[in-house]
Amino acid sequence: MNKIAFFFLISLALFLIWPSSSLAEDEFTFSKSTLKNVSKDLQEIIAAFSEDNREDELKWKARLIKDLNKAAQKAKKDNLLKYPDAFYSAKALAIDLKDKGLKRVGKGFVENEFIDAGDKDRKYTYFVSIPKGYKVNLEKCFPVILYLRDPTDVPDRKLLTTVKAELEAVFADTEIMNNAIILCPVGPNGPRKKTYIDASGDWEKLDPGRKSAFICIRVFLERMVFDRGRVFVYGNGRNGLSALRFATWYPSFFAGAVAVDAPLEPMFTENAGDTQFVYISTSKNSAGNKKKAEEWAKGFQSSDHVSVSCIDDSGEPHAIADKGKEAIRTLINREPKKTSPERILLKALDLEFSSNSWLQIIDMNNSSTMKIGDEDVPYVDATVNKDTNSFIIKTNRVGQFTLYLNDKIIDMDKKITVMVNGKKRWEGTKERNLDLMLNMIYGNWAGDYEIYTNYIEVEDKNY
Repeated sequence: MNKIAFFFLISLALFLIWPSSSLAEDEFTFSKSTLKNVSKDLQEIIAAFSEDNREDELKWKARLIKDLNKAAQKAKKDNLLKYPDAFYSAKALAIDLKDKGLKRVGKGFVENEFIDAGDKDRKYTYFVSIPKGYKVNLEKCFPVILYLRDPTDVPDRKLLTTVKAELEAVFADTEIMNNAIILCPVGPNGPRKKTYIDASGDWEKLDPGRKSAFICIRVFLERMVFDRGRVFVYGNGRNGLSALRFATWYPSFFAGAVAVDAPLEPMFTENAGDTQFVYISTSKNSAGNKKKAEEWAKGFQSSDHVSVSCIDDSGEPHAIADKGKEAIRTLINREPKKTSPERILLKALDLEFSSNSWLQIIDMNNSSTMKIGDEDVPYVDATVNKDTNSFIIKTNRVGQFTLYLNDKIIDMDKKITVMVNGKKRWEGTKERNLDLMLNMIYGNWAGDYEIYTNYIEVEDKNY
């Protein structure tokens, strides 16, 4: 790159990210032509990232900056990085521009494969049902249901026929099929290496069900336009317990969970802000499971951020009847969950499960004997106050955490203050950073669906 081109790129970048005077209160969306151009730029940048092609990366970043500056001038906006939702729309369209493998809409459950480039191009089989109204143009975004079933190695034709029949029985409801994208992981197309469980074990090998489920999350993150505020997880029996755990282990991902005839074990339900749980008890459920579910539901009757519904249904685990179907229809039609909540409570015992929206725990002091329900477990209770432009945080046994930032959460044109346990731990400003934003989009650093333009790392040496 010659010097003239380099300084041209820098000047454009400075114009785009230079801080402005106040937080925009109005919503902004790209025009159709700008959306198409920005989506194409993002598509090429993501491709360059994945291929580690620095030359193409710089080329398409320059193109992106040019398109954004042109759009900013036309819309009379001084900094388009203030509008993360506009970039999310461009990202979603870029995904669909990139992958044309999901064209069979309205055909019921269709078998498909996902290639995991990070696992030596291993293929994973999954089933997907895409509603007839699904389009790439973002006019209507459908909710997603991730259906969990027992994982398996090397799916053969007999197994795939069985799985498809199970899905058709479970989702034998026209309204659900017409109003939700449904994905079901089956398993990898090839045997896993046998491994033993130890403290340093790879959970993707030790827990193949979770690995397969995360492949499906990657499918709709990397291939689909969907309603990020209405993503749900569903399971029967032990898989129902897994569905409930998923919604509390990864609270940013899910707006609700459905468990049918599931056993119940302790979980950090408090993490799941604005999450709706549906427990369906069929004629095959045990009295013990049903009683525990009813007690669990009672505990959240007065909660203002978590709801638990306990439904008695006359059907069977893989063929629920009217009450269960109605409960699921109500769930998928709920108001979308906010992707940028004002308050986050995050309890954790494992750094693997230590992300919730704009908060991520990096270091904590937990002992091997701690368990869910103990009063002294590590946690971060964080509230963002837009009036004072500050984060008010209470922690226990947490030494370091990250706060991800955008203008939906905090005014990035003003000084930001971070108060931890009554003491000021950080104060300053953070500019909106295009390169950081692009890296976060590609790497999904925060582990959720939001677009962030910078972050703050906070340390508490006295934890």
